[in-house]
Amino acid sequence: MVGRDEHIRAFSTLLTRLSRGRTEQSMIITGLRGVGKTVLLNEFVDIAKTAGWQVIEFEASKRDDNHFRQAMFSQLKAALLRLSPRARWTDRGRRAAEVLTAFAMSIDSSGTFSVSWDIPAAEGLADHHDLGMDLTDALLAIGEAAQEQEHGVALLIDEVQFLKSYAERLFRFPRIGSLDGDDARKAITEPALSEGVTYSHGAVDAAIRITKGYPYFIQELGYQVWEVALGVEITADDVEIAREAYEAKLDTSFFRVRLDRATPLQTAYMRAMAELGPEPQKASDVARVMKRDSTQLGPTRAELIDMGLLYTPDHGYAAFTVPDFDMFMLRAVPELVIPEVRRRGENSN
Repeated sequence: MVGRDEHIRAFSTLLTRLSRGRTEQSMIITGLRGVGKTVLLNEFVDIAKTAGWQVIEFEASKRDDNHFRQAMFSQLKAALLRLSPRARWTDRGRRAAEVLTAFAMSIDSSGTFSVSWDIPAAEGLADHHDLGMDLTDALLAIGEAAQEQEHGVALLIDEVQFLKSYAERLFRFPRIGSLDGDDARKAITEPALSEGVTYSHGAVDAAIRITKGYPYFIQELGYQVWEVALGVEITADDVEIAREAYEAKLDTSFFRVRLDRATPLQTAYMRAMAELGPEPQKASDVARVMKRDSTQLGPTRAELIDMGLLYTPDHGYAAFTVPDFDMFMLRAVPELVIPEVRRRGENSN
């Protein structure tokens, strides 16, 4: 949680404002892989539960709207029953249940999905066969039932990018990334300090230089340093000794699983990017290294972005989604091998 105090305070403020009946934008936390989005979401779960909210938490997936609708129905149904047992439902509670039934029955026109309870469907609510409209009706109904019970319902969804578009006016988009300055130092030193071990200034500087403040890398380097250090103060030499094991672990797990998913052409594209350096690279420059036209490589670049291996910090540029991936590519693929151009209709990968 080091470096995330601002976001934790913002979430706590969000819950407080909503509990007082005031409006406030909800949050979508964004950031590259490995910076701690899911860890932060789990912290939000604990905060909401401690505040007495009913919490709905699940992970979105690359499936159609019907799958999301089914998952949301199951979660909202469970939340409604936690708010009040069925035998004690008021008019608002029963109305919410009827809206949920309509929401579930809108999954397909044949109504083949079983809602697993004998609650009739509401008419004119959550039955539009439009996910945005239906979900709005369902959340409003659940919200009114929760308000009557003097509780709140918090929805915390991981991998929300797999869902369809959300209105910008409804959400704030705080972004988290690598840790800077004091936050990086705290992430390195405080776990060791809790065990009675300190880092020398030189050791901290070396660790920041090696990890670039990337949260997962700090965690991995800290583990490897702990394995080799002998004294109650970790030195810069300890960090340097641990570096080889640290890089080997990243190469065989964190980095390798990403490369193993790539086709030969995708691998060549990333290797060409690595040859140009760690900075974001123009598509035309990568194409030049590969002796291809940038339009030929456009689909490959788009595939790598969709796979989460690249992202676009600026128009026309692409960068690796994790630090030091360029160095890994140079180690893992010593020579740039460019697949032959295939004729239309053949597999170009």
